[in-house]
Amino acid sequence: MNRITQDMKYRRSLMYCAGKYGVSRASRKHGIGGACIFQAKAL
Repeated sequence: MNRITQDMKYRRSLMYCAGKYGVSRASRKHGIGGACIFQAKAL
């Protein structure tokens, strides 16, 4: 699997988790800051 596909799968799982459980819980699960999730949502 190439890098672009991996990044898109990661972003999709992150957005799914943020939508289902909220940004705080998703940021803890994925080990990134909440601001990064909001930034990714804007893209």
